Amino acid sequence: FAWLTDAARAFLPDCTITRARFVGENETSHRETYEIGCQAGKAGGVLVVPDYRASDTHVAYLNCLKVLHTRFECVLTQDAEAVAALAGPVRTGAPDCDLVKAEFIGGKDGLDYYEVACRATAGFVMAVDASGAFKTRTACDQAQAYGGCPLQAAPPPVH
Repeated sequence: FAWLTDAARAFLPDCTITRARFVGENETSHRETYEIGCQAGKAGGVLVVPDYRASDTHVAYLNCLKVLHTRFECVLTQDAEAVAALAGPVRTGAPDCDLVKAEFIGGKDGLDYYEVACRATAGFVMAVDASGAFKTRTACDQAQAYGGCPLQAAPPPVH
């Protein structure tokens, strides 16, 4: 699966692909889906790549939090690695947050929304753009439009 390295590099520049699995294909659009796993401590994800018949050479990437509970669910990336993939934008938007857990809650207008739970500070809903860069932060008490913050209802794990 070394040929996936170039496709992954644009989305996961620090990933050295250590494992991959074929997830499926779409005969109509001539696209194939692969999950990739990176070296220890780095999150992998799901790549949708064109097959040899495709005229559209666009590659799509979905992080493991976005595909949770779908047929593309990651099995090659640990939960903690998937959450840690959001550490950069969380640090930008909430430098006081010690990231404990995160969940993808939806997307709209080119932004992806995640609920973020912090160890000792209040959680929030964070929006990131397609490149994964922090855009906005909404406090949980103002996040009813996003479904509130159910992660905050459960105490974070103690380490």
